[in-house]
Amino acid sequence: MRSRSWMAALSLVAGFALAGTPTRAADKAPVRNTINLQLQITGLSADGTVVEIKPGNPACQFDEIKKTIRHAGSIVRLADLSIDAESTGADHQCSFLITIKEPGQLPKEFRRGLRLASKAGEKTAAESQTLKIYLTAPSVAAKDSAKTPRQ
Repeated sequence: MRSRSWMAALSLVAGFALAGTPTRAADKAPVRNTINLQLQITGLSADGTVVEIKPGNPACQFDEIKKTIRHAGSIVRLADLSIDAESTGADHQCSFLITIKEPGQLPKEFRRGLRLASKAGEKTAAESQTLKIYLTAPSVAAKDSAKTPRQ
């Protein structure tokens, strides 16, 4: 029985020696890309809404964006937002935490994300990526929940 244990241990050691040191995510350089964020929000109030966009995970980094929208309407499309994002994670995932703050309503958070693309062997993509996001304002959700009968 002991000979089998030694043989198994020896084969594991030999396997690690032949494979070399495994690469870690920390050894890889971060991937950078420009993201064109197209944001459309349905049902905003005219009182002035604040939209905040922050990184949604620690591996994704970009500058925080804060926009005040004073327009009310059924559909509000913001001008394309150009974000220079950097991902230090092994999966190159970049996530966005979007918070909509309407007066008289609780803030509503949305998480959206995408994988930053890069050319093979390079850490910067040649073209920018586009992310389209469609959201519903907190006031629309409050109106809808008021009509729903509670049981």
